[in-house]
Amino acid sequence: MKFNFEKYEDHKTFDRLYPLVKVLKKIVYKTEIVGQENIPEEDGYIVICNHIHAVDPGVIEYVFGGKPIHFMGKSEFWDNAFIGPILTALNGFPVVRGTADLKSLKYAAELLRQGHNVGVFPEGTRQKKAELGRPKSGAALIARASHANVLPMCIYYEGELSKKTVTTIRVGKLIPFETLGLTDDGDNHQLKAASAVMWEHVKALWEEGPCTK
Repeated sequence: MKFNFEKYEDHKTFDRLYPLVKVLKKIVYKTEIVGQENIPEEDGYIVICNHIHAVDPGVIEYVFGGKPIHFMGKSEFWDNAFIGPILTALNGFPVVRGTADLKSLKYAAELLRQGHNVGVFPEGTRQKKAELGRPKSGAALIARASHANVLPMCIYYEGELSKKTVTTIRVGKLIPFETLGLTDDGDNHQLKAASAVMWEHVKALWEEGPCTK
């Protein structure tokens, strides 16, 4: 796996592709965005969202108008000599799933400290059914290490992605770090409790359902 964990910068690849993405979205997707005004003007926060499809990171960045988000992705992608460099150029970074990947955690925390935004899918993998999975503690670990606030989101797809699809993205209100109950020396129970608090915000957005207008 090739990735430079010492380099903290926003690659402008998606920003340059954004005009093309806007055109493609009009052709392939009908997109409804609810709560876009909740996106903070100041950077340096964690974005959490449910995970359904491989295109989710691009859809989320579309909602942010091309604003860079560093998405955490499974390390296997970076074992591929073709996919790895593309994801890096799109501000992705690897994490070894199922382990306490301290290198990835420290990288994410440092990105946030420097004012970059980090994207995490707490479920850890895409969901095959139209329901929410159970959150893992990755986002809480990053929040504890960085003391960053958390922005909850939820995404729905109606119809097959290979055809005309209606996409709804809901953006919740920023969750202040201070409300998560995290302390620097907290145990696993504290992390699980903080993860549950974060996920309740995503769940509340999910229960509002897709936009029908």
